[in-house]
Amino acid sequence: MNRQEQSDEAARLTEDFVRVIETLNSGRKVQPAVLSMMATLESYNASFDNVSQEDAQGMLEDLLQLLHLDLLQKQSSNNSSSEDEEADDSTVISEVFQGIHRSFVTCLATNTILSTSSDTFSAVSVSPNPPAGDSHLQELLERQYRPHMVLWECWKCGKQHQCSRFRVIIKLPQVLVVKLSW
Repeated sequence: MNRQEQSDEAARLTEDFVRVIETLNSGRKVQPAVLSMMATLESYNASFDNVSQEDAQGMLEDLLQLLHLDLLQKQSSNNSSSEDEEADDSTVISEVFQGIHRSFVTCLATNTILSTSSDTFSAVSVSPNPPAGDSHLQELLERQYRPHMVLWECWKCGKQHQCSRFRVIIKLPQVLVVKLSW
């Protein structure tokens, strides 16, 4: 899908989403509006033609991504700023639903940081251990973000070997989607 097609899909999805919200507020039957929105999502991502519970997170991510893209498109068309100014890629969607985590890969032999990167995220997958009994969300998140070993091409040692990867949350989203993976 090219950029213009993606922009058109985002605009259609935004219109469908607004119809769902308006229908919910009016007390009318919401199913037709939801089905229309689902059809738009399906045209964007064919895997949503028969949505199951497992697809809910993916559908939410696509919905938020398309709404974000549509808002960016509207912001850029409303902006009369010069081209010299840096484009602002934030919208209400990214402000509410996107966080930032930073990853560090460290060579344990030389204690050298080999790589640092920052990425946005809109959901965190955690895996409770059913045999271990109850798990608290904080424990699950700590387990998700603890250091772990990765195979890395170490430029300091000149060879590929196990290095430590550590991630930290730099900015927590206002709304964090937590996916439980069993």
